[in-house]
Amino acid sequence: MANFDNDAAGRILAEEWAKAKIADHTWVVAYGGVMDKDGNTICRFIRPLTSALTQGAWVESRADDAT
Repeated sequence: MANFDNDAAGRILAEEWAKAKIADHTWVVAYGGVMDKDGNTICRFIRPLTSALTQGAWVESRADDAT
């Protein structure tokens, strides 16, 4: 596990990772390369809580191995 770097390369990596997690159906919606209130590069995503994908919760992570 590593945190995304707080530079352009880190934001690009976070965006690519978010798109990959949507493609493999781990996450319903994801935004990568955004910054939290402290200036850290994060991914913000909805993790499904039911098999029907009718409920979920927004989660934020700086780590490149969050599921």
